[in-house]
Amino acid sequence: MSEQQMHAGRDIINSPQTIIHLPPPASGSAPRPPKLIIGRDGDMQAMKQRLGIGTGGVQVLTAMRGWPGVGKTTLASALAHDAEIIQ
Repeated sequence: MSEQQMHAGRDIINSPQTIIHLPPPASGSAPRPPKLIIGRDGDMQAMKQRLGIGTGGVQVLTAMRGWPGVGKTTLASALAHDAEIIQ
């Protein structure tokens, strides 16, 4: 890692935090829940943690990325319909 990259990382870590209050999503705006998910339990738990489930409401902006067809939309849809997240 270069010195420039380290300084850029420090700028992000030490930057002031902005809290944005968004309205709740409209009902029916998520894709249908997947019928079957295989091998994503760890990913589901990691995403729930990042979304603030069980952490006192602290939320972190999280993005999913990956090759086409690896299951990003399936995981996002499953999260959108998850009972813990809906509460």
